[in-house]
Amino acid sequence: MYTNHSIVFAFALALAACGDQTANDITGPLPPPPPTAPAQANVRGIVVIGHDGSAPSLDVAGMRVYVQGEGADEMRNVAGAEVLAVGTWDPENGALIVERFEVLVMGGRKAYDGVLELRDDTYVIRSANHELHWLADPSAALTEQVGRRVWLTERVGIAPASFGVISFGKPRLT
Repeated sequence: MYTNHSIVFAFALALAACGDQTANDITGPLPPPPPTAPAQANVRGIVVIGHDGSAPSLDVAGMRVYVQGEGADEMRNVAGAEVLAVGTWDPENGALIVERFEVLVMGGRKAYDGVLELRDDTYVIRSANHELHWLADPSAALTEQVGRRVWLTERVGIAPASFGVISFGKPRLT
C-alpha cells in the first residue's frame, strides 16, 4: 500500500526529471533560423528625377521611395509616368531594388508598355505578359522603334497620341 509520502516523493522525482530536461533544452544553443528570401514588393508611384539628374525615385502618395537596380536605370526614360514597380527591399538602405516595372499612365492617359513589333504588316505592342495591342496608323517616328521597349498612349480608335522609348537597345531589323 502506498502512503501519501511515497506518492508525493514519486511525483517530485518525476517533476525534477522533467524540469532538468526542459532547462537543458532552453539553455542549450539554438539552431540558426532558416534563411528567408527577401519579400517581393509591388509599389505604384510617379517616377521622379531630381533637378540635378540624380537617380530616379518614386513619389508614393507624397512619400519618396528610392529605387536602384537594373529596372531603376530604365525609369529615367519615363520621368513623370505612373508605374508599377516590382522588386525587393534593400535591408541596408531601404531602397526598392527594381527587377521590373510597367508604365501605367503617362501625361494623365492610360499607357501601354511593351516591345513594338511588326506582325503581318501590322504594328503591335507586346506587353510583358504577352498581350498584344494592335496599333492603327502609327507615326513614322514610332515605326522606327520596332524591337525596342516603348510606352504609348492612344485615343480610342485613333493613332497613338504620344510615345516614348523605355529601352534604347538596338532595334531589330524587320
